[in-house]
Amino acid sequence: MPEELRGNALLLRLLRWDIEQVLSLKNLGRRPLWAGVHLIRLGVDRPGQDAVSSPNCLHQDGGSASTFTFAHLISRTNVTGGQNVIATPGSAGLQPEDPWADIHAGFTLTHPLDGYAVHDHRVSHYVGPVRAGSEPGPGERSILIVGLAPYVPQL
Repeated sequence: MPEELRGNALLLRLLRWDIEQVLSLKNLGRRPLWAGVHLIRLGVDRPGQDAVSSPNCLHQDGGSASTFTFAHLISRTNVTGGQNVIATPGSAGLQPEDPWADIHAGFTLTHPLDGYAVHDHRVSHYVGPVRAGSEPGPGERSILIVGLAPYVPQL
């Protein structure tokens, strides 16, 4: 994340809000938390171009069984696609359209600060490709990802 964004008031407020959501949970409210913050931008420059997230399949982020992942849409300009899919953990590695993928929900974040949260251990998730929209010029979808888990000191 660029240095100039690390003290951004909106970023800090979103991070505090996410933390507040997990503080009442058994393994997260009584010990220090680890927070991973990532800003992910999918951009397209021209029609016919796709921007694909990695990994490009249903997946889990891994880590602690107590990891929670929050996603907040920051911007979405002149793009189509970018559908989010939430599925069972057993669907990890599959594409959402695979007939054996067990899908819980599919939705598209469209407005700034639209978002969702998942308990990473209990689901898999995916974001579909972003394509150029109908307006001239480039397009982009930027999302803030916050992962929260109990802090475990490393030896």
